[in-house]
Amino acid sequence: MTVSLIVGIYAIVTASTYGWLSGHTLGFGAVSIVLMGAFTLLESRIAKPIMPLRIVKLRSLTTSSVVRGLSFSAMFAVFFFGALYLERVLGYDPVRHWCGILALTLAMAIMSLGVTSRLLARFGPMKLLIPGMTPPLSDCSGCHARACTLTMS
Repeated sequence: MTVSLIVGIYAIVTASTYGWLSGHTLGFGAVSIVLMGAFTLLESRIAKPIMPLRIVKLRSLTTSSVVRGLSFSAMFAVFFFGALYLERVLGYDPVRHWCGILALTLAMAIMSLGVTSRLLARFGPMKLLIPGMTPPLSDCSGCHARACTLTMS
């Protein structure tokens, strides 16, 4: 599995040099997919696999894993593209950029202190899903950046 992921990452990273539709990129991408398929096939046939494939059948585990993966991907994209936008498009210096993402960072820090687990125990996951996913999907980072610009000007 590790080799498959490394080959896949190599294909993506070198795509800017060789092109997305080049034989190099498509070849390494195909090798990555074949290696992942071989890993999955091997895991399904051995007695004590590293990751038992039967856990994929647990709907709650699979759904929460997909949501968690998408959330982390979105979070890192917000920080990466937010930095590019604030510094290169709006011309912010690093201090203003920091101020622009400070509210998002503080919100995540506060929720990591155990607030989330208490809310989950009280209300359950389904009642927290929509309120929890709304701020990342809205334009909150842009709003905070504009508010920061007004206060620092």
